[in-house]
Amino acid sequence: MAGNIITAVNINKNKPEVWAKHRKSVKQARLGNGKYYDGYDEYLEDGLHLNSKGNELLFRLISATIDRNWPELHDYENTPPGNNVPAEGDTYEYPMYDVALAFGDSITQHGYEYENSGWLTHFSARYARRMDILNRGFSGYNTTRAKQVAPLVFPIRKDALKKSTFAKRIESIKAMALGRRVLKKSKWPSRDGTFPTFNPKVQLCILFFGANDSANSRDGRHTPLNEYSENLRYLVNMLHDPESQHYSPDTRILIITPPAVGDKMTEEYFKDRGWKYNPHKNTVTKKYAEAAVAVARDLKLPFVDTWTAVERRVQGSRKRKLMLSSTEVATETTTTESNAEQSVKRAGLTNTDEYDGYDEYLVDGLHLNSKGNELLFKLVSEAINRNWPELRP
Repeated sequence: MAGNIITAVNINKNKPEVWAKHRKSVKQARLGNGKYYDGYDEYLEDGLHLNSKGNELLFRLISATIDRNWPELHDYENTPPGNNVPAEGDTYEYPMYDVALAFGDSITQHGYEYENSGWLTHFSARYARRMDILNRGFSGYNTTRAKQVAPLVFPIRKDALKKSTFAKRIESIKAMALGRRVLKKSKWPSRDGTFPTFNPKVQLCILFFGANDSANSRDGRHTPLNEYSENLRYLVNMLHDPESQHYSPDTRILIITPPAVGDKMTEEYFKDRGWKYNPHKNTVTKKYAEAAVAVARDLKLPFVDTWTAVERRVQGSRKRKLMLSSTEVATETTTTESNAEQSVKRAGLTNTDEYDGYDEYLVDGLHLNSKGNELLFKLVSEAINRNWPELRP
């Protein structure tokens, strides 16, 4: 039955009338009536692979099975790194692909939220069978706390590891040897030529802090501006200083600035939660974004200026909206919309006057929404392609 989707695409495109009828049927099927494909297109993309609804169904089924059989796995939700290090007598290690490490605060932690188009979910899909994406985002963390936990996040040099049964690395495995031979023929990052290894390398490290550092000085997450800059330098040096136990000279480092802040949104968000003040201000966050850019330039590292990217787009949308509104005569129609409002909708601009346009990219004035996550994915991808084309997503 599900094969109807596959066989339908074999319709001869050289017969326009037949093809037009097929296209019409496909369109009807996509509307959700399920008549053309016997309803299977509601959950399948091509008769074999899951579409969005099918993936969500599978997620619910697996979650329910885990809840029913291993409820203790719920406790893993905010488990500190290094909390489950194998005991001294354990001898197992798990093979992994080379790694792209994302180290940051809640904006990074939320990067795996598929329902919000998390920016790291896109990279997980793009790097499948090439690199493993490690999400090391810690909600509420600033760069000071990042320094404290970094030894449990960054790779450790082999000669810095204490000799023990579980720490001994397996040097040769036949399956991996096969993978290495294939690599010589098809250069990385070919999916078919890349295999997991017991000696994965951190190919890329993304440092994404500043949203909490830039909080009001009354807030416990606040970090003074100069200290924030020094903390970023410290984290970079942990990987690039030859004297560091975490020295990883081949690891590429990308610094991301905190995004712009929607002041009205954060004001409402924290007020609803009983706060007496708004700990986040866009003008303050701008200074931290500028500091992050300055550190990156000084250390000759690539960076993504998320603050400027979001701010420019928000201000650009507001200007286009004002221009469209000014060209229309604001005569009320029988529906309650003015000509100006209709023009804005036709242009695809969201009516965001209430929050000055920041809700186009932010969910609460601080964290990224779906559009914000997609923008960040685009910006980071461009930075990778520009600086390290061999790692192209």
